[in-house]
Amino acid sequence: MKNSGKLTFTGIIMIFIILYGAFVSIKLISANLTEKEVTKKIKDTLGSERGYGFTASRGEEIIIEILSNVKGVVFNDEYSGNVEVTIDNKKHLILYYYEYEIVTNLIFFKKKKLVTKEEDIRSYN
Repeated sequence: MKNSGKLTFTGIIMIFIILYGAFVSIKLISANLTEKEVTKKIKDTLGSERGYGFTASRGEEIIIEILSNVKGVVFNDEYSGNVEVTIDNKKHLILYYYEYEIVTNLIFFKKKKLVTKEEDIRSYN
């Protein structure tokens, strides 16, 4: 009963470790939500822009614009060559590929996650 009611140094350290673990898990979950949000936004925007007059260069511009405006996403000249949009008129598909990094600040270090997506969407041409 010598230490009853007193908080020991190891107890304080354990509380900080648990709080930091909760902080890290929240930050990593938000990074995954950002990835899903970007994917949905790109698909929705390309879906609304497709149709007569849609070109591959216009699709690339749309993807670059979206990736450049999202907070937490690193998309610069290093990754600008990694956006490709091709239109397959025989299959009536728009094929698009892009990659970017999500940087998560975890106080003691930064975690970078490289996201690579290759998807397709029906074309109205």
